Amino acid sequence: MEDDECELGYWLGKTFWGRGLMPEAVREMLRHAFEDVDVPLMHETRTGYVNAMTREEWENVRKS
Repeated sequence: MEDDECELGYWLGKTFWGRGLMPEAVREMLRHAFEDVDVPLMHETRTGYVNAMTREEWENVRKS
């Protein structure tokens, strides 16, 4: 990503799919980002972390 770019991601449980929740939430998040927030990303260092765990890893941790 460039210094003037951002990323938006989400996860929603399958039982909540098809209710229009994410389109509504994303529309509001984008509106808020473009209308309410003035945070230039220039000259800043941002570090993002993503963690993931497989079922097998979870089961191994749970057993120990």
